[in-house]
Amino acid sequence: MKIRKTAKDFAKFIIGGAVWTALSVFLAWLLIDYIGMYASISSVIIAAAGIVLRFYFYVWISLIKRQFLKFVSANILFSVLMVVFMTLFIDIMKIPTLIATPIIILGLFLFKFLYFIKVKLIS
Repeated sequence: MKIRKTAKDFAKFIIGGAVWTALSVFLAWLLIDYIGMYASISSVIIAAAGIVLRFYFYVWISLIKRQFLKFVSANILFSVLMVVFMTLFIDIMKIPTLIATPIIILGLFLFKFLYFIKVKLIS
């Protein structure tokens, strides 16, 4: 029974990731190309909005508990890990970007889901 719930929760996590990815691309286009905002400013807006919107989306679909600070802390941790791994794999180890990036993103995506379970953020 626990495996079925975990699979269902992971499906919700994937849906949330897909929805946010599509929304991020749309917001980047809107803010940068249509409105003419600098990418550095718009990326901060999109990242901040992403944390808040994903939190409420995950709560709305009953994936996570209403623990905003825990959710924000986890997202900051995984953002830092993304920078560290990209630097390590691409800049230091010289692994091609098109190989390293999908592996890092997918690995951290899976690890973030497991982390959410470990810290009891998943409802």
